[in-house]
Amino acid sequence: HESHNHQSDTLANAVSGYLLSKGEPCVFRAVGRLDKDTSGVVICAKHIMAASKLSGKIKKQYLAIVQGELTGDGSIDVRIYRPDPMKTLRAAGDFGEEALTNWVSLKSNGEYSLIKVTPLTGRTHQIRVHLSYIGHPLAGDEMYGGRRLLINRHALHCEKVVLNHPVTGEEITFTAQLPADMCTLAVGI
Repeated sequence: HESHNHQSDTLANAVSGYLLSKGEPCVFRAVGRLDKDTSGVVICAKHIMAASKLSGKIKKQYLAIVQGELTGDGSIDVRIYRPDPMKTLRAAGDFGEEALTNWVSLKSNGEYSLIKVTPLTGRTHQIRVHLSYIGHPLAGDEMYGGRRLLINRHALHCEKVVLNHPVTGEEITFTAQLPADMCTLAVGI
């Protein structure tokens, strides 16, 4: 979305410009958002009815590269809250909003692990906060304890989104390939 420092280089601008070029009315309605620097699938609705029907009903699956050795699978069921209302930083603890994240390790080299992550709730920074909470911050995620040694952003990618079409009810799956920076890092794991 547009902000003080980003007036014209946003996804909202790109989508609106694309729809205008096709002669279609445009109001940017992001149904599922991604954190800044997270790559992958984003769902936008062209109509308010579609946005309303899709809201809270989208299933997402992510790939993440975390620091340290993480094997097997697990769930992280820890509440997320905002310690300072003036900052975007979130924390995990005993109060705040319920948050549940499932993960499965795909491979590990001891120093980094490639995992598949499924958030079952949609809290701001949920995956980043939860993985940091269990001692495995995302590679590159300086906000939550990660190091930028091998990647210049947090290593998080929304690889798959599943939704039911708001008019037909048909289940639709959207996918996005892992971007080059994460592929390079994943090869070494």
